Formats: sequence, C-alpha cells, structure tokens
Amino acid sequence: MKPYMDQVAEATLESVSLSRLMGDHIEFVDGVESARTLRASPRVGARMPAYATAGGKIQLAQLDRQELIDLFPEGLKPLTSHTATDLATLLKELRRCRDRGYAFSREESTEGISAISVPLKDSHQRTVAALSVVAPSARLPHTRLDPTLSLLTEVAAAVRSRL
Repeated sequence: MKPYMDQVAEATLESVSLSRLMGDHIEFVDGVESARTLRASPRVGARMPAYATAGGKIQLAQLDRQELIDLFPEGLKPLTSHTATDLATLLKELRRCRDRGYAFSREESTEGISAISVPLKDSHQRTVAALSVVAPSARLPHTRLDPTLSLLTEVAAAVRSRL
C-alpha cells in the first residue's frame, strides 16, 4: 500500500492517510507525511470519531441506516465548530458521500485541516479502508478537489485490482 500512498503524496505534495473503520471510530493505520513545513501529520495508531473525518464518513456511508443509528446511541459530540452534531445531518451527508463516491471534511475534526477521501474496496465491492489526502484547509479548496479526487479514484482502482 505504501507505494500507492507515496504516489499520491508526491503528486499532491500533501499528507496521505490510510484508515479503517473500528465501530464508531476510525483508526489511522498508515500515512505519508508531506514534506511541506505547514502540513497535516498522519497520526498512525490514533483513533478519531468516524463522523468527523473524511475517511470515516466514506466508510460509514457503506452502512445501512439502522447500523448508523446503533453506532451513535448517545449522539454526536462536536470536535470543532464545524462538526456535525445531530444524526439527521450526518445521515444526509453520508447519503451524499455514498452517491458521489467520496467524502470531504472541512475542519470537522481539527481546526485548519481538511481532507478528501475515497473508499478502498475489495474484489466483492466491500469497503475495507479509506485513502485520504489531508492538508491545511487553505491548500485544499473546492477548486482543488477534482484533480485530487481523480488521482485518489485512480489509485483506489489500482489497489482494488491488486486485492
């Protein structure tokens, strides 16, 4: 997986992370850090609420409504002023993520940090992880999403063909 992550990091000049869903959280299992001075550093081994990260949202989007309700019986806790705090809003966002095939997070888990993520699927089309580009928000504006998404989608397809 590392060569694919290196490819994305080199092309975008940003940090790349690999995460997997662990109940209501994601765990960062691997990462490549940007060489830029101002960067988002991958936190390998760290866990974050899945609903507040792009990688978590794209993985949650593959679950059905009842599974999602069961995952968050106590609701959603804000990590920043941008974090979704009610389940209805999250469910709508996850439906959009599922429909478009990617998730985006703008300062939902950490102020000043944004990310775009695609699912990594196995040969049975089950989502097994998420691949994300993570960067300071100023360097990941909406105008930069299309080329980054194209690259992530291409890499995800290459990974799927190897699984």
